[in-house]
Amino acid sequence: CWDFLVPIDLDYKPKVDWDINCHVIHQLKTNLSKRQLRLFKKTCFGYFLDLPLVIVQIRVMHHLLMREVHHEVKNEMQFVVNDSRLRFGLGKFALVTGLKCKGDISIESIAENRLISKYFGTASMTFAQLADCFKKKKWETDDDALKIAVLYFVNSFLFSQLKTKAISRSYIDLVESGDFNNYPWGIDVYKATIDSCSNKFQDKPSFYRLGGFPLALQTWLYECCPSLDGHFADHLGNNKLPRILKWAVMGQIPNERVALQMCSLQRKQLKNITPTDDEKKQFDVRGLSFEIEVECTDSQPSQPDSFQVFGTQLPKTQSMPESTGGDSQPTNAEVMKELQALKLFVENKFEEVLAAIGRQSVKPEGNSAHKQQDDDLRSGKMLYM
Repeated sequence: CWDFLVPIDLDYKPKVDWDINCHVIHQLKTNLSKRQLRLFKKTCFGYFLDLPLVIVQIRVMHHLLMREVHHEVKNEMQFVVNDSRLRFGLGKFALVTGLKCKGDISIESIAENRLISKYFGTASMTFAQLADCFKKKKWETDDDALKIAVLYFVNSFLFSQLKTKAISRSYIDLVESGDFNNYPWGIDVYKATIDSCSNKFQDKPSFYRLGGFPLALQTWLYECCPSLDGHFADHLGNNKLPRILKWAVMGQIPNERVALQMCSLQRKQLKNITPTDDEKKQFDVRGLSFEIEVECTDSQPSQPDSFQVFGTQLPKTQSMPESTGGDSQPTNAEVMKELQALKLFVENKFEEVLAAIGRQSVKPEGNSAHKQQDDDLRSGKMLYM
């Protein structure tokens, strides 16, 4: 049995903010010349230019994070979806993002950084200054355009940087030196992601923010639950790698629909992701951990005596009293048979309802991704659950 970090409360609906710039690919293609774009394509981040339209689905993320459980493994997140445990670690992150997740993360510092001196004139720069430089195309050479574009991509997309925060001097030195293509960015981005997304609800805050690269966690969920295809996101059916290139995510999903779908997932619909032969050839994942089987328990993680589902108080299931004799008491086998029949009936009804919902098109809330204002410093919006 695995214990949730906090008991699941489906009536807990805080405000959520996120700062990942999901329009960065459009901005790169708009702001860079054809030659500059070709240079970016050749970098370690070039494959992201093939990213389909995506957004962070806040309610999906919220319902996933509520299912985080206690565990003893360092530097990973574990979740129980119904009675199945799913583990999100560095290896899964590598398969989803394609970022290099092995290697030396030490960075050699530069005494005087030419890029900072030339374009910013200060000892440091904020993300707002970097965004202004990128959007106004203040560079003088194609090489500098590439460096500024890489810094903008890394900070606005992979790290969800706040506009008031200073850009890491180490990363500026790394990009200026040209060594950024060999750097294991996945290690840093993964750490930022789990540091920001793990254990969010200890004190039930009325507001929280998702930092790091939450799209990786969201895409991992879809890979673990292929039956969500067509409900929350659309699998494009292509053979592109990494896996984040396979999913288009264009709209927010109503909270009740997310809760219903997550609660109805069955054990047979869940899987842990493991590297394919093509992924083993393309990505260095040797030594990273992958579990083949989904771990299951016959009992749910510990819950309070009752919990809320759409405003209805449901009592915790009580054990059947032992028989005291006589023919009127059902046997354990009979009870289990009746429960299995009831379970099958409910599951079939869930599938009918969800199939009907799935036939409806997913409509984005508010402005479409295509209508995002180019002068926005970030694409994150405050959203009520």
